[in-house]
This record gives sequence, structure tokens and C-alpha cells, in this order.
Amino acid sequence: MLSASNYTLSVGGDWSNSGTFNERSGKVKFTGTGNIGAETFYDLEVNASGTHTLTGAVTVTNDLTITAGTLDVGASNYTLSVGRGLE
Repeated sequence: MLSASNYTLSVGGDWSNSGTFNERSGKVKFTGTGNIGAETFYDLEVNASGTHTLTGAVTVTNDLTITAGTLDVGASNYTLSVGRGLE
């Protein structure tokens, strides 16, 4: 576990979770290109030139922000569920 608080976690590559991730009310910010595996995020931000490819179903329960780059759902039919809105 990263912390009991609601901080921003910056990820510079792939996201693959083989354990437990408690999203709480924090943000996961992708700052480098890579794959994003199946996960639930509270706030998700893509902020890097290049492409981030979904390799599993992703749920965003609050905000999805794409500041820079491309979010690619890949060759499969994955669902991206966003709770509040896309910015």
C-alpha cells in the first residue's frame, strides 16, 4: 500500500496489478507511455506524449483527464467506464 492518504501516484511505464490496489480518492497520473491493465481508479490522468494502451477493463469512478498523448483501447473490446466526466 502506498499510503492511507489520497495522494497522486505518478507512473512512468506500464500498470499491471497482481495484488490489491485501493484507489481511495487519489489520482494515478501516467507520465510515460505503456500499457494499462485492468484496474479501478478514482482519478486517472494521461499526461505524456505517445500512446497508452488498455490491456484490460478500466473503471474510473471520478475523473478521466487526457492532457497529452493517446488512450488506445487496443485490439480487444474493452469498456472504459467513467463515473463523473471526461476532461
